[in-house]
Amino acid sequence: MSWLPSDILDEIFQHLAALGNPFDQHSPEIYNNLYTCILVNKQWCNIAIPHLWRHPFTSVRSHVQYKILKIYLSLLDKSKQEKIKNELGFKFSYLSTPTFNYASFLRHLDYAELISAIRSFHFISMEDEIFEENIIFMIFDLIRELFVTSGSRLISLRVTLCDSLECLAGFYDPNFRNWISGIHNLYVVGLNEETCPSLQILAKDCKYLRNLSISAWHFETNNKSQILEDYIVDFLNSQRNLKNLSIFSCSGITQLIMQALKSCSSSLEHLSLENLDFDRCTKWDNFNTFNNLNKLTILDCFNLPPEMVHALLNCKFSKLWRVNLQEKSSLFLYPEELLNWANRVNAMNPEFNNLRQIEDSDPRVW
Repeated sequence: MSWLPSDILDEIFQHLAALGNPFDQHSPEIYNNLYTCILVNKQWCNIAIPHLWRHPFTSVRSHVQYKILKIYLSLLDKSKQEKIKNELGFKFSYLSTPTFNYASFLRHLDYAELISAIRSFHFISMEDEIFEENIIFMIFDLIRELFVTSGSRLISLRVTLCDSLECLAGFYDPNFRNWISGIHNLYVVGLNEETCPSLQILAKDCKYLRNLSISAWHFETNNKSQILEDYIVDFLNSQRNLKNLSIFSCSGITQLIMQALKSCSSSLEHLSLENLDFDRCTKWDNFNTFNNLNKLTILDCFNLPPEMVHALLNCKFSKLWRVNLQEKSSLFLYPEELLNWANRVNAMNPEFNNLRQIEDSDPRVW
């Protein structure tokens, strides 16, 4: 097998490194399999290394995060390296020039993972025991700039807005905005009134999304509702190729999101709704425009009023073949007519028999 053409090997390694949802936790075995490949010969090494570094911080321990950060920092120019050592007080030796431009292989970036890795690096490398958040974000900016200038082509971005406000400054950097403009997968966690303007930037720059996950958006019902609705509608209006949309645990704005869905109805194929309160969200009439919807997932949602259920059941979905209704708790019992409707849809697909199961599952599909 060691004599296989490079393109065939690359295809094999792609399957070995297949992540599905790039931000799920994955078995270390995935990376162990790839790691052993780099030891076979030079050809295998050159092809396997980019796959190992597509999403470097996922499912790794702190000592591995330290090594990864050390390699990235060794790719910085000398002036920035000296600043880290002398001005910030880190006690570590830089590696000699790395064999590969590892930063250029990045395809999936999770802000929270990167910050966690920098914190681990900070803990191991500092001369004193003082933990300074401003240092964390200074290193973050240097690494982010390295990714942008290295020539990497980002595919997936996950941003936890409420936990990393200082990191949002990069959203106003033209180079960074250009770098994220071509991403296909976006996961926005923790949006609130303070971080809403970031959504406007994402709407302007990220117009080619195929997969979008919205989670933990919490807002109080007040006179800002119209402003929030404008942000959300503008964001969804900017998408014309959205295939998969997942909405999870968004309190106070479920109605706004549901109303805004019409803007991407022509392209949407899978809609996943989890842990949502549909109180006062009585209209699902815009579901009539979801001509390409083929999968609908509803997990642990509550307060589904009869008007909403009837509107959904009256929709004519020409391509819908799978409806996944799951109740992990007796607190989330769906109306019988909704269950019967889902059963009729799923009856046309013998391979799918997952109706009304009370079990753990992951609704994310990419």
